[in-house]
Amino acid sequence: AGCGEVDVVATARNERRGGSGRLSLEEWRLMRLEISRADEMREAVIKRCRDLQKLAKKTVFELHRGMPADARISQASSIAQELMQLAGGDPELLGGGALPACLEELSEATAFATFLKHRRILTLEEARPAGPEEYIGGLLDMTGELVRLSVARATARDVITVQECALAVDRIVAQLEGLDGLAEGVRHKLDVARGALRKLEGLVTDLALSRRRSVGRDLGPDPGE
Repeated sequence: AGCGEVDVVATARNERRGGSGRLSLEEWRLMRLEISRADEMREAVIKRCRDLQKLAKKTVFELHRGMPADARISQASSIAQELMQLAGGDPELLGGGALPACLEELSEATAFATFLKHRRILTLEEARPAGPEEYIGGLLDMTGELVRLSVARATARDVITVQECALAVDRIVAQLEGLDGLAEGVRHKLDVARGALRKLEGLVTDLALSRRRSVGRDLGPDPGE
């Protein structure tokens, strides 16, 4: 019985080696070529994601310095559209998660540019090709840029801009607090945005008090004193 079992195993091994299930040299060559092409595509996608991320970050940097951003945002949006076409519309399919993060950064830059230019909140349609999650993440990250802007403007006693920033962040936080099913990462960003709102409210209060003190000094001492 033992010899019979050995014969069966040997026969099966020989069939695997020489049977129809064996990969030919050509099939091996094509498989290696496909793997190589996939690696090249992945590297190209990651490089384009870096290009997109770099453009988005540079856009925010330049916006804080009063420089125009339309050209950079247009260029970054073109790269995003190109990558989305490669992904077949699903950003998770490309770059090991790098593309969704880049779309979020592009949303942040576009949202900041929109606020500076129009004093309003970016819409989801304007944030395309970003999806809802990347759009929300970008908006929440943008609240930090509004804090930086407000701190800079507060030194110039620009009460109006600081109030507008506070109002924008308040609207973003209020609208998102009413949404259910937010991902853990988004909930963390929302907590950070709440902290940004508290800072902005503190700036508004400080500017108002400073203005009152300044007005009091200009009026001089009370005549009745």
